[in-house]
Amino acid sequence: MKKLLTIVLSCCLFACLPACKKTLNRNITLNKIDKNPYGAWYAYEQLDWIFPLATVLVNTESPALINNGNWPQLDYLVDGIKSDSGKAIYMVIAPDFDPGPDEWEKVAAFADAGNSVWISAGYFGVQLTDSFKLQVSSIDSGEASLRTQLLSPADTNSYTYPGLSEHSYFRALDTTKWQTLAVDGNGKPVMIAQRDTSHGHWVLQSNPLTMSNFFLLHQQNKKYYDQVALFFPENTDAIIWDDYYRRPFRQSGHNQWQAMTSSAPLRWSIALALLAVALYIISEIKRRQRSIPELDPLTNSSVDFVKTVGRLYFNRHDNADLSIKMLAQFKEQVKLRYGLQPAEWSVVFEQALVYKSGKPAVEVSHLLAQVRQVDALQTISDADLLALNQSIDQFFKNDN
Repeated sequence: MKKLLTIVLSCCLFACLPACKKTLNRNITLNKIDKNPYGAWYAYEQLDWIFPLATVLVNTESPALINNGNWPQLDYLVDGIKSDSGKAIYMVIAPDFDPGPDEWEKVAAFADAGNSVWISAGYFGVQLTDSFKLQVSSIDSGEASLRTQLLSPADTNSYTYPGLSEHSYFRALDTTKWQTLAVDGNGKPVMIAQRDTSHGHWVLQSNPLTMSNFFLLHQQNKKYYDQVALFFPENTDAIIWDDYYRRPFRQSGHNQWQAMTSSAPLRWSIALALLAVALYIISEIKRRQRSIPELDPLTNSSVDFVKTVGRLYFNRHDNADLSIKMLAQFKEQVKLRYGLQPAEWSVVFEQALVYKSGKPAVEVSHLLAQVRQVDALQTISDADLLALNQSIDQFFKNDN
């Protein structure tokens, strides 16, 4: 028995081993608070070390809301730093960067004030690509790794990690306006900087996964982050970490419900679902109850019992016994109705019954004559028994 139990427990243990195997979280969040492989916790936390003199701010709202008087922490996006010692960096790390016209105008104004804009995204919206006349293509090498190499400042190291490899690259790049700072494993530009800095310092990066925890904490890849930081002024006064473009449903003035109802098919689906729920509630709000069957009127079971017993005696033709019971019942009724208890069918009883019942003397005399006759006979015919029964019924019937 113990051996069998050991075998069963061993089988259960081996069956549970695959479920206990730790799997890699492949959810790409690039969130500053996420410590999962594809979060951006390390990149955010290292800002204080890379730029020790800078104040780190977090923006969670659309740049289009600047100057509304509600977001004082975004003053940098309007006027830049009110100091000659340094400037600010607007830093965006997100799966895509697709600002609206109003938002793009504010970000461009921030750069025009002499500040830096660092955007690391896998997709760039038309506002940016049309303004800078850039062409961006997506690529998936099909490998379970990502490789990149910096070109400026001179860095002979090639940085890689065994993670997701999806990224984009800049093609047909105008090298007179843009400088390539880094390339991928195929030599395609993945980080570029604008040569003319009179309208701000723009750095665009098309492989945002290189800013993830997984990449930066793999082997010596943290040096990559330190080298990229050298592209920006050392005397930076403020860094605005953007947490707005990372989130879905981020359109200015829109919430998730408005984003869902912006699609006509989805609006109809939601409306039909709500209608179905309403019809169900209306149909079920009435209490369900089975129909109540009609009950038969109550019957006098005692009368039925007497009739049944009477038919039994009659069918057996035991008239003598039946007559005894009939006379006993007659005495009982006389006692209950008139308070008389006859010991025998005498003339005295007959006079008392006439007086108490108020019946004619002839009727009472005729009834008691039948009673005396039946009581005296040893053999009683059916006719005599029926006649007695009818006389007794008639007597008490008229009494009612």
